[in-house]
Amino acid sequence: MSALMTAEPGRRFRAAEPEHRRTYQKVRRESRWAGSEQWTALSRDQANTMVLALRVYREKLRQPGQRWGAAGTISAGAVDLFQLLANIAVRGRGRLEPSVAWLAERLNVPGKVIHAWKAQLKEHGFLTWRRRYVECGLKGQRGPQVQQTSNAYALKLPARAWDGISKLVRRRRKEDAPAAAQAPLSAKEKRLRDRAAAERAQLRERLETLNVHVALGSAENDRPDLEGT
Repeated sequence: MSALMTAEPGRRFRAAEPEHRRTYQKVRRESRWAGSEQWTALSRDQANTMVLALRVYREKLRQPGQRWGAAGTISAGAVDLFQLLANIAVRGRGRLEPSVAWLAERLNVPGKVIHAWKAQLKEHGFLTWRRRYVECGLKGQRGPQVQQTSNAYALKLPARAWDGISKLVRRRRKEDAPAAAQAPLSAKEKRLRDRAAAERAQLRERLETLNVHVALGSAENDRPDLEGT
């Protein structure tokens, strides 16, 4: 008796997968293999700039009389989530793959709230992510030997958010910029500098000697007249 055959994309016929080889794990659409990411390091200054841009953008986004968290706005919790993700990215040199359960525990909110905050950040261009899966089960065996894992996240700084803080950031960087390092002196400039320092030292010594002589002379002239005592 022939085995049951099923048609699959790319092949005309294929035998049905044995039950002991299948995991029946559900993998979300457009998921990619975990491990194919190319992380980009994020500095502390870049993270602070992105968080500042989000805060300023959020303040300008809400209309008068509109409640926080309404459609089209960004809630305060979403800002906290973004800041937490930025801190993770800084410590992990850009690696950003926390699970929703871990984020929910850290921020003390249900998982569905994390999903809502993620949606707000993604809607305004501050956050993107990619669904991923990992291999499981028996290697070399046919069948869905994979399962869903945490997403890979990437923080973004939209142009419209950067425009709101660009002048402030440039002014701060200009004030905090260290003084430019001086060019090394040539041999001639070094000799002239040493000669000027020696001349200043000699002049200072002569002035100190002159001050001593003046002080001694003044003391002799101010002696009390003891005649007639």
